[in-house]
Amino acid sequence: MNEKLGITTAVGLFGLLVATIYLITYWGSFSFDIFQFAGLTDFAKLAIQPLAVAMLGFVLGMTITAVLVPAERLSRVQPLRWPPPTTLRIIPAVSVLGIILVQTLVHAQWRWPVTAVLLCPAASMMSFHPGVHRLMPGYLLRMNSVLVLLLLPVFAAAIGSLHAKMVKDGTTTLIVDNTGVAANLKSTPEHPLTYVGFVSDTFVIYETATGNLILLKQSDTAPLVLKPNPKAHSSLRLSDLLE
Repeated sequence: MNEKLGITTAVGLFGLLVATIYLITYWGSFSFDIFQFAGLTDFAKLAIQPLAVAMLGFVLGMTITAVLVPAERLSRVQPLRWPPPTTLRIIPAVSVLGIILVQTLVHAQWRWPVTAVLLCPAASMMSFHPGVHRLMPGYLLRMNSVLVLLLLPVFAAAIGSLHAKMVKDGTTTLIVDNTGVAANLKSTPEHPLTYVGFVSDTFVIYETATGNLILLKQSDTAPLVLKPNPKAHSSLRLSDLLE
């Protein structure tokens, strides 16, 4: 019972961490301190999407590995001698240094897939740690669990950054109609009003024409009207990650 409670607590805290990273990258792109407004329910809702997609990736990763690598070969995989040789310890250190440099010097969206690739050596090393090996003897489960643990925060940050970019570019699925509570805001077909979020009974709107972030108090007499965006992307594209 105590072990199950500990696992549940750890999963909950990890989900909270993922949601926090998403919040920081998404709202931080607008220089907006969301933590002045967001409550615990906001954290829980924002964690659902990245966690759900990560679990899908987890299942796909296990399935692909099981199909491509024979089971008898996986059964022969043994933990490395620990601590590992110096040459093997240098690889994760170089990877971490590369991640720091990429995140510090690069502001384009391609920094996220590069960061994910650089994390793989550290994930591989971590999966062979004796403690991790004792906790999860199965190679498939161990390797994919470590990958999810390390890559999910990166994925949450990438999704937050990409969502913010779509808002700024005016390519979100829905845009704000220039009526109701948003009647006095500047909007053109080329530069629509985009919806950022709703916190503490306040609508947050982005003016793509001016780059201003507008806060509008919710009102029953002047509702916020959302409409389909003709410029919308049906989904996140690979090219978005390479810009």
